[in-house]
This record gives sequence, C-alpha cells and structure tokens, in this order.
Amino acid sequence: MAFVARDPALSEALKGFRNGEAAGLVAQATERGVADAQAIADAHREVIKNWRAIVAEIGEDDWDEAQWEAYREALRSEIYAQLSAD
Repeated sequence: MAFVARDPALSEALKGFRNGEAAGLVAQATERGVADAQAIADAHREVIKNWRAIVAEIGEDDWDEAQWEAYREALRSEIYAQLSAD
C-alpha cells in the first residue's frame, strides 16, 4: 500500500467540519438542558490536546515495552491519581 501526503486543503476542510460538528453538538446539548455544554466541550478539547502531546512525547510508531510503560505511567498520573477513593 502506498501512502501519499494529504492535501492541505483537505486538512482545512476536515478542521472546518469538526468545528461545525462540535458547535452543533454543543447547541443540541444546550437545547436538551445540559448545563455548561460549551465548557464541557472546551474541557474535552483540552484533554484531547493534552493526550496528543503525551503520545507525541512517547512516540507515535509501534511502541516497545518502555514506551508502553511510559503510557501506563501517564494513565496513572493523568487519570487514576486524580480519582478520589470516596
């Protein structure tokens, strides 16, 4: 299988679609009574941004055991350590 570089116009079109889709979901959630729907969507975007950075730092190719351990540590520190035992 041959991979080709993506046309920048396609990237921009996808970005526009995602932004429009997100705005539509926020509007729909607000209509259905979700409090702070925009804040929830914004927080979700920040989490995605954070995890993309974590994965980029670990490496985006096939992971070896050390990279999997780095990922497990990120899960522990970014998610599980934040949970309350209550």
